[in-house]
Amino acid sequence: MRYPFDEIRGEYRSAFLMALVVTVTALVGLAILDFPTHNDLTPFGHISFQLAGNNAVAADMVGQWTTDGVLHFAGAAIGFDYLFMLLYGLFFMVLAGWAGSRVEGGWQTVAGIASWAVFVAVFFDMVENVMLLNTMSNPGDTYPGATLVVASIKFGLIGLSLVTSLIVFAVGGNDEEESLPTEPAV
Repeated sequence: MRYPFDEIRGEYRSAFLMALVVTVTALVGLAILDFPTHNDLTPFGHISFQLAGNNAVAADMVGQWTTDGVLHFAGAAIGFDYLFMLLYGLFFMVLAGWAGSRVEGGWQTVAGIASWAVFVAVFFDMVENVMLLNTMSNPGDTYPGATLVVASIKFGLIGLSLVTSLIVFAVGGNDEEESLPTEPAV
């Protein structure tokens, strides 16, 4: 099965480390940007907003952010999430591709499915962000329940991809091509 980044076969370790550094850096930036939106109603900032589930709770969250003067931070965090989703997508797709490059047969297909699942998760994240921005603009006239479903599917696909990639890595054993050479016995 082909992976989204099949062209980097043989260079997965380098691509993984690069994707890890860039993704973690963006995650730190997102956390800093989102931090002002954390309060009793939204203890996890815009993540809490993603999981609001109904109009009353979403409207209360937007109202609290407006009262606190931090609504713009919530909007900026959701906007920055468009960059972040591309980076975490890259990270998880490269992880699954690397895992698949270490195995044969059916396990490669499993890793390929894990990689494409993240691609689908990123699409759900894009849809979710549009819904969140709409909820911020019109908190009483939106569908936070649908946003909760879309966010849950996204988180589920990412979790499934991560667990699947780690299982395929474990099945793959040692990475002969990229392991360090050993000293000959004297």
